[in-house]
Formats: sequence, C-alpha cells, structure tokens
Amino acid sequence: MPAAALEAEVNNYTVELDDQRDSGGHRLVVRNAAGPAMVFKLGEPAQARWLAA
Repeated sequence: MPAAALEAEVNNYTVELDDQRDSGGHRLVVRNAAGPAMVFKLGEPAQARWLAA
C-alpha cells in the first residue's frame, strides 16, 4: 500500500511539472526507469575469519 501511494505521488509530481523546460528544451523534472531489484552476494569478511579462529 505505501508503495502504491508513493508511485501515485511521483506520477502526479512529474505530470504537474511536465511543462517546465530549460533553455535547451529539456524537461527539468524527469523520472528514471525502474529496473528489476538487484541481488548482491558478499563474501565473508576477512576480519570475521580470524576473529572466529
């Protein structure tokens, strides 16, 4: 539910400011694309290895 509310707020904000442009004609407010979630796999820190030994 909070994610849907945030999504709606962002959409309203970008639509509201759609007509604002810089001197080059580029939009001042844009929305970056949302990609799939990233998964990070981290190894065990070296410090933890020697502390446990």
